[in-house]
Amino acid sequence: MMIHLKTIALAASALLLIGCGDSEGGDGNSNTGSLRVAIFNVGMARGYVDHAEERFAPIVEAINARADVDVFCLQEMYFDDDIDALLQGVSEVFPESYMNRTRLSDFADGEIMTAACTEQEAAPLVDCTVPLCDDTADLTSCVLDNCGDHFNALSPDCQGCAASNLSLGNVPDIVDACTSGDAAQYIYDGHNGLLLLSKRPIENTLTTNFSSFFIARSVLYGEVSGLGIACTHLTASLREPVYNGNYASYGDENAAQITDLLNFTDMQRGSKPAIIAGDFNTGPAVGETIAASLPENYSKFEEAGWTNVNTASRQPMCTLCSENGLRSETSTPRMIDHIVVKGARFSQVERLFDQPIDIEKPDGTQLNVSLSDHFGLGTTIEWP
Repeated sequence: MMIHLKTIALAASALLLIGCGDSEGGDGNSNTGSLRVAIFNVGMARGYVDHAEERFAPIVEAINARADVDVFCLQEMYFDDDIDALLQGVSEVFPESYMNRTRLSDFADGEIMTAACTEQEAAPLVDCTVPLCDDTADLTSCVLDNCGDHFNALSPDCQGCAASNLSLGNVPDIVDACTSGDAAQYIYDGHNGLLLLSKRPIENTLTTNFSSFFIARSVLYGEVSGLGIACTHLTASLREPVYNGNYASYGDENAAQITDLLNFTDMQRGSKPAIIAGDFNTGPAVGETIAASLPENYSKFEEAGWTNVNTASRQPMCTLCSENGLRSETSTPRMIDHIVVKGARFSQVERLFDQPIDIEKPDGTQLNVSLSDHFGLGTTIEWP
């Protein structure tokens, strides 16, 4: 009886919350449905986000524990071994998945055919990093923390090449590739890092790639029970490497991707209810605590009629937060991971995966960190 009473109470609470969400209607869609959807940038950018190896198993466990979620949009799943292990690890809860393992060959400029660095300009970086960083898994942090001045002294072409070939694992091999012309234009072999997980079949799938520098950027589209879902990870405004792409800046590249993303999603969804979800690397200022990131770019979603479930909730939350154990306590809280909705209602918005975990490094060091350098976000979508 206690279980039945609890179930009834939860159902009643959900019905009360539904009225708080966005309701657009009027799109002629006669289908009805409900899905709980979630996003999570898992930070499996090995070499960039610290403690990836130690965080992987807890991430799989945490995703499995969210059996209330119907669909996950994950970002930063770049490595084949990680993807295969995660798919196997969550298959009982999320038997359906969709990804497009983009490769360098999928991009016209995927491989650099000329040397991006000279041996002379790279020599100081090699001399500094080899004794300090050659055997570390968290290579980027080691290089920038200990030899950042030498990295910043490289030309933009050389910086971009070095960053894009981080997966080679050590600085001498990276420099060898960048001085010989045998280098990759995109890090992680051109993989976009995107993965959709679902309890239900994912239909009408399609991927499109965006023009991007350094990291391959794409959007996955699929439909689950009549809801269109676009899962993406857009360009970040980085300090390193210096921007050297097709636009004037990282911010301009992000803006162009948003325009392409909105056009693509509207074309695919037609009159269906839909969400766009993922790490947009842009967001609004909210109150006195959450700072804006490329706010002019973010406004494109609002101008196109998409409603943000987080900003429209009773208590908007940062997703890139100073209390995250993988970020500095003095970092500025930001909201860059989003679920935006069109033609549907939403309710029960919550931040996910914001509790710390204990890990042990190979040398026996015990650390208390977060699952990722981003927190996740979940909401219930109902339509029409």
